[in-house]
Amino acid sequence: MAEKIIIASGKGGSGKTSLCTGLAMSLRKNGNFVLVVDCDIAQGCIDFMLSTDSNALYSWGDILSGNCEFEDAVCSGGGVDYLTAPKKFKEEYTCEEFKKLIDYLDNKYSYILFDSPAGITGGFSLAASCADKGLVVSTPDEVCVRAAARAVDELYDAGVEEVKLVINRFDKESTINGKYLNVDETIDSVSAQLIGVVPEDKTIAYASSTGFANLEDCPAKAAYERIAIRVAGGSIKLDFSNKKKNFKKKKEKAPRKKSILGFAVKTLIITFALVIAFVGGTTVLEIYNGNRRREPFFEIPMLTVEKENGKLYRGILYTYEVKYNEEGKIIFSEMKIDGRVIASAMNGDARGISNDKQ
Repeated sequence: MAEKIIIASGKGGSGKTSLCTGLAMSLRKNGNFVLVVDCDIAQGCIDFMLSTDSNALYSWGDILSGNCEFEDAVCSGGGVDYLTAPKKFKEEYTCEEFKKLIDYLDNKYSYILFDSPAGITGGFSLAASCADKGLVVSTPDEVCVRAAARAVDELYDAGVEEVKLVINRFDKESTINGKYLNVDETIDSVSAQLIGVVPEDKTIAYASSTGFANLEDCPAKAAYERIAIRVAGGSIKLDFSNKKKNFKKKKEKAPRKKSILGFAVKTLIITFALVIAFVGGTTVLEIYNGNRRREPFFEIPMLTVEKENGKLYRGILYTYEVKYNEEGKIIFSEMKIDGRVIASAMNGDARGISNDKQ
């Protein structure tokens, strides 16, 4: 037995048909057999939304008029079956005859969705006479909310047992800035329980003009899928964000292979860099800050070049004098650059020393 749901709104432009199309495709994606009945007489476009290459020759109006059978009128798009709306309203389109058709289809589908027209006349009454549940779509502005509240009352008066609210085109930033009603204000004004929030999404505006058949993953599509889960009795957290997200599953990165050789090379490079930094840094400090030394200066042969008048270290020409005691130990050292003493050190007894100038 099919669950019959009317998708309604109080005024045009609220996004009712987009929700109906997105919900139908999401329910089908979850393994359900879905039929969408377009009740927007003379202005229906569900065939275009589901399939841009629609070849519908008959509408449900032709079935009621006896011009064709259901199998002749039903079409399919995106895995969803649909019946198009007639071009104009006729007297034979009564609630009783329409309900007979829907009862005939009751065991063929899991869900039958009615895309009703904006307002509460014409096809709205036909759809409401057959529906068990209703979803009223409203944008969070004063005008649309007031019209949605009236649609909720009309659905209850028509005998629809359960009516819930979908807030469409919700923009968090604009709501915070006070441009639109917030979620609680919208719920209170419409007087219906919230079942979903569809964020503002430019992707849907494009899909509405090209069809939903190739709708890419986007925030609005994700919202339709969440609503489908709740319609089926499931539970899932609300998401008010309209930020672009990467909905496609990220490829798992292959684990890096650990290489002993690579680790050894890295360790060697780091060690070499530390040695160079230590040796070079220590030597420079000893040359320029030699007056702080408390030990004799020791040259590094690999970094010095012998000259006639001294030794050259990184472009600096220097000389130094070392004095030894009788035991051959250094007791005094002095370093000069251009005849100026920049470093000296003394250690032990200076008596009995011998000079060795270099």
